[in-house]
Amino acid sequence: MEESEFFTELCQLALSIDRNVRFAGVVYNNGRLLTGKYRNDIKSPLFNSTARSDVTNNLFYASYRSVALTRTFETSLGSLKYQLSEFDDVKLLTVPLTIRGDRFLCVLLDPMPSCQMTVTKLMDNI
Repeated sequence: MEESEFFTELCQLALSIDRNVRFAGVVYNNGRLLTGKYRNDIKSPLFNSTARSDVTNNLFYASYRSVALTRTFETSLGSLKYQLSEFDDVKLLTVPLTIRGDRFLCVLLDPMPSCQMTVTKLMDNI
């Protein structure tokens, strides 16, 4: 199975795990979207996730940078499993997928009081 096929299936799996998952995508460490899928009932994205003009203004790039900074503590704290960012309109779960730190699963969740059950289901299945 090719890498792109595998990541597309991973995104589909993330979408099927919980109704609160609105988007799942795999990004390179430069923030560029490799593959991604929205939940079927999502009419329009919250943001332009594929803006080519300035990748540094991309939510995924910002998420990667945040994870990269946090990963510097792994030698003393252990491996980073995931990072969760909470906004008013969405929650963003970022999961490192490779040891090299060059591929990340980014999952947008609907805003909800607690997403721990959803995060646990996602982490158990990826």
